[in-house]
Amino acid sequence: MTRPIWFGPKRHGVGISPTHPIGWLLTVLLVVAIVLAIHLIFAATQVTIGLTVLIVSFVVFFILVSLTYEK
Repeated sequence: MTRPIWFGPKRHGVGISPTHPIGWLLTVLLVVAIVLAIHLIFAATQVTIGLTVLIVSFVVFFILVSLTYEK
């Protein structure tokens, strides 16, 4: 069984880029999680929950990128 390829190298510059619709969806979900975490930290004064959302989101995103990245 082959592993899915959702992310790949950028065409120009350094870094990664989504190469599949699921990769784009994960990127959008990360942005939503960042906005939610910032709202929780600053507007709702839920610093602990906001930081937890932020950290867990980044960890899950980077794990998924590392599992679905092709050079």
